[in-house]
Amino acid sequence: MKWRTTAVYFLVLLLIGGIYLLLDTKKREAAREEKESRRVFAFDAGAVKEIEIRSGETRATRLTKGEKWRISEPIASDIDSGEFAGFFSALQRIEQERKIGKPSDNLDAFGLNKPSLVIRLLEGSDWLELRIGGKNPAETSRYAKAGEGGDVFMMSSATYDALNLGLRELRRKDLFTWQPDQVSALDVKWRSGDGFSLDRQGGAKQWKSASRPELEIKATKVQNLLDELHWLRAADFVEKDAMPSSAQVEIKLHLKDGQTSELKIADPGQGKKPAIATSSEIEGPVLVASQILDSIPRSVDSLADRSLISAEAADIREITWKTNNGGGNLIWMAENTWGEKEGSAAPRAVEKPWTVRSFLACIESVEYIEAVEPGANPPEGAPNSVRFVDVLGKKSSLAWEGFSSENTGPVTVWMQREGAAREVKIKHEDAQRLNESLAQMSGVTKKKP
Repeated sequence: MKWRTTAVYFLVLLLIGGIYLLLDTKKREAAREEKESRRVFAFDAGAVKEIEIRSGETRATRLTKGEKWRISEPIASDIDSGEFAGFFSALQRIEQERKIGKPSDNLDAFGLNKPSLVIRLLEGSDWLELRIGGKNPAETSRYAKAGEGGDVFMMSSATYDALNLGLRELRRKDLFTWQPDQVSALDVKWRSGDGFSLDRQGGAKQWKSASRPELEIKATKVQNLLDELHWLRAADFVEKDAMPSSAQVEIKLHLKDGQTSELKIADPGQGKKPAIATSSEIEGPVLVASQILDSIPRSVDSLADRSLISAEAADIREITWKTNNGGGNLIWMAENTWGEKEGSAAPRAVEKPWTVRSFLACIESVEYIEAVEPGANPPEGAPNSVRFVDVLGKKSSLAWEGFSSENTGPVTVWMQREGAAREVKIKHEDAQRLNESLAQMSGVTKKKP
């Protein structure tokens, strides 16, 4: 009969579990209904066609929905999608913290006779209205009222802040909508007469200058420029006539679809004041961080490829080096994994692969400051050397003589790549960085000088 007792216990447990689930469901449903009862607006978000926001005595900002939401008054402008999404979400979720009751025509007591914020929205053919007045005595909430005959209730200050957006907050601040990989050419013209033009050729990472076809351009420098322009945002908006007639720099970007996009930036004057700028993609002049002017090259020479090695750091597969601080031979094994190679044995993974990543980042960032013409071959037995093999099996190497901390002049480096040698100069501090990075790598290998 033991199985019957077990079955009874099992049925009792099922009954208790069912009762618990039923009570929990009812509890959740009651909580949902209570939350819904506190909701101020219940509208179909897809049916809303217009929104009007009036803060204090200022002119109302009107948003109109066509193919997308746009500002229609007091100016025509695209909206800041992030700001609008937060505003619309808060509008849908307005809750009554506490119901005060009918105002009894005493709107003065709640600051609703001259509300600090009025929001109206057109759902279908019906206008819904929300008036928000003054703060409660504790200054933690605001008095508000929905519709003509609605009750006065209290809403949180956080909700008020999310709704109290003006023209400045709602206007689109991104100066451009294109992506860097959509740019096929760019023209830069400085008021001083400096400037250059570039065309993307052969692939995403190849750029050429028609005026300097022999110049090898570093693609990452162009990419960095395009990234900075792409992420440029308006810090504020200014009057229509604020933009000077003559810009400090003008940039024209040609896109792969045949469209163009333009940017003009005026001289910010003394100090670190914001600069006035105009973009062909947004309405009116804006203020931008003046530091962008420092990022825009004045000549194509600033974009020249003066890298010490031809391969990108991510494509390096083998590093062999020798310095006064040590040496070693490392093989790429997998992402973020490098192994020490000794003879024909399988590579042994090093414990601190970050030292390799640090060195590769250093070698990728260092550029030579001048080429020595005519150059000489590297001396026999140079105390410092490093050899690279990339993912395609191409080899390149660097060699440099010792240098002292007392002499801070440029350091001579001999570059060997694709069978050609070149003598160049690098900054003293860059040579120190290379030596320090190599010393770190030597510390994770067995091989010593």
